Amino acid sequence: MTMTWYHMVGAWVLAWVALVVMSQRNWAVSWLALGLMAAHIADWAMKAAKNAMRRTYIDPAGKAVFITGCDTGFGHLLALTLDKMGFKVYAGCLVPEGDGARSLLQEASSKLKVLRVDVTKDDEVRAAYKTIEHDMADDLGTWRERQKCARAEG
Repeated sequence: MTMTWYHMVGAWVLAWVALVVMSQRNWAVSWLALGLMAAHIADWAMKAAKNAMRRTYIDPAGKAVFITGCDTGFGHLLALTLDKMGFKVYAGCLVPEGDGARSLLQEASSKLKVLRVDVTKDDEVRAAYKTIEHDMADDLGTWRERQKCARAEG
């Protein structure tokens, strides 16, 4: 029989209660009970954090991302990071002629494209969508041609 999480928790609670009862007579046992409980809580927290931060690898080949707010700050850094990872990045900037957009174009690869996007204006968001859709259709066509060639060779 394998131990499940509730068996472990039950065993720890029983051990802790026994130590607390025994600690009524000795302060050293009280400190031992407190230390064991703190160690258990720390271990549980570390395992939960490690599980929550489990990394998954996404192959960037053929994948694109659209990021708004790339003039400065988090959007700018995210666009550069994803570009360096190999994703095709569409960086939405409020001012495509500004310093932020220029620095993106200088620092990033040719896969990064800067688009004018003001997210408060529907027509600019639609125009960006159409640009990305058209650009991705070209990439999809290239991908389809490669698949046909691969099937013909195989």
